[in-house]
Amino acid sequence: EDEDYGRKIALEYAQQGFTVIVPNITSQRLVNNAISAHAYLYGYTLHGIMLQFILSCAKYLQEEEDVKHLGSVGISNGGLLALMATALSTHFKFVLASGALKSIYEISLSNPRIHDRLEYYFYFRGPFWMEFDIAPLASLVIPNILIFEVGSNDRLVKGWESQYLQIQKNYKELGLDSRLGRVSFSGGHEFSGNQGV
Repeated sequence: EDEDYGRKIALEYAQQGFTVIVPNITSQRLVNNAISAHAYLYGYTLHGIMLQFILSCAKYLQEEEDVKHLGSVGISNGGLLALMATALSTHFKFVLASGALKSIYEISLSNPRIHDRLEYYFYFRGPFWMEFDIAPLASLVIPNILIFEVGSNDRLVKGWESQYLQIQKNYKELGLDSRLGRVSFSGGHEFSGNQGV
């Protein structure tokens, strides 16, 4: 695909000395529609396929590059995937999720396409919005370091405070509140630049 903010932030991190892999995960609605519809026929989900890419990259970094402090970073759906990967794998030590601190349930209900079974949101968010949300998912990341980035003009995460308070409560109850952070910055649905790092 065309160069996007994910590739740009990865290059910034690499220039600072991080070892970086960016799996080619698309956000294009029509491409995801096609992949999702076919994957469901064979018992797969788009989340599952994308997580396999991420976990394979993590394994490669540890085995071939000998990376000791492994983390997962993502924005929007990539932020959701970063949370999921960190919740599933003990290899990740930190997660930076930008533009992802919003109730999946609320996003799904506010999106008119959620009820169209040919649409991306039905497949990508459908399995979660009925039974799962960002706060419980983020709590599965404990005891790892978790940082959320929230742009002041990011309409997709408007109302993020309730989810963050739930996550903060869970970290605090375990005495790990110093491992949870939030970067507020002046911007939209984007990375904050270097602030998360």
